[in-house]
Amino acid sequence: MLSVARIGHASYKPLVPEGVLRDLLFSSKNPETGAKEEGFAYASKDIKTVLTLAKSEKEDIEGLKGFVRPVYIASAGGPGNGKSTALFQYVAALFDVEVPEKNWLEPSLSKAMGKVFSEVPAALVSPDRRGILSLAMEKRREPTSDRAFYLKWRWASNFLSNIAMNVAFNNRRNIVHDTTMSGGSVLDNLKALKESDYCIAVLMQGAEGATRQKACDKRNKIFFQSLDANITAQDAAFSEKIPHIVSWADLVVVGWRDKVDENSRHVAKIADGKLLVLDEEGFNNYCAAYPAMGEVRKKLEIVSETEFKDPLIPVVKDIASEKAVRRKPFFPQNKL
Repeated sequence: MLSVARIGHASYKPLVPEGVLRDLLFSSKNPETGAKEEGFAYASKDIKTVLTLAKSEKEDIEGLKGFVRPVYIASAGGPGNGKSTALFQYVAALFDVEVPEKNWLEPSLSKAMGKVFSEVPAALVSPDRRGILSLAMEKRREPTSDRAFYLKWRWASNFLSNIAMNVAFNNRRNIVHDTTMSGGSVLDNLKALKESDYCIAVLMQGAEGATRQKACDKRNKIFFQSLDANITAQDAAFSEKIPHIVSWADLVVVGWRDKVDENSRHVAKIADGKLLVLDEEGFNNYCAAYPAMGEVRKKLEIVSETEFKDPLIPVVKDIASEKAVRRKPFFPQNKL
């Protein structure tokens, strides 16, 4: 029998409590207004579909290898910053996965993601690229620009992502988290990951507000995943957490996106109180758009590339040496 308790909870203390998981499936709230509406209640067949997908996700992650020192690699920043692409490109480069350059742009990004996570021994936690996409595939649909489909399955996709986070964390699996880091539990989760000896890397992506809006408008026509209200609100909520994220992370990689039709570029790295500026203009733009980073910058020691030690590299090298592979393809429908 499938149930939230059997899939999403166990004797251990999960990152995401069972009560939160239940609320996601049974809240009946409109994701846009936050109000309970009859049309947003999942039918029993819908809940069965979601729990079946959650069970498959759980089994996939449990089939991955666990590590004494796993990695947690996450994006951060509001919608439209280019964070998902930056995250997947970063992970691909870390683990030497080759992906054709053309596939890093929509509508082929899901194919690139499928190739990366078929080769990288990590759980992908992503409400949009894993949750909504899984639901679309289950319904035999392509990634959809249908706003109503997104609104209906928003909570279910969050449920699937939180299941993945719990299972990966409690089995010491590597985690790649496609997130805005705007939620209220972000800092508690980082603390728990740190105390469990995860090596934490956060890719903070930024862009001007107009660029983010245009990027979201363009992307929503292909694959709807951003409500207008969230474009500004989530970016602002993330910005408030910048000093705390820097303090918890082993490594912060700062990225800046200049134009809608360009992917973001790395402009700075932060580790162990040291700052390596890779692109002065880009980092200045980031600090101007996110003043909290400007304040953090003042407290860091500026170093050269030869003086900067990336704490993620030796950990990833150890993981790669294990040659761990998935038991089954990741999104086989999306192979390159």
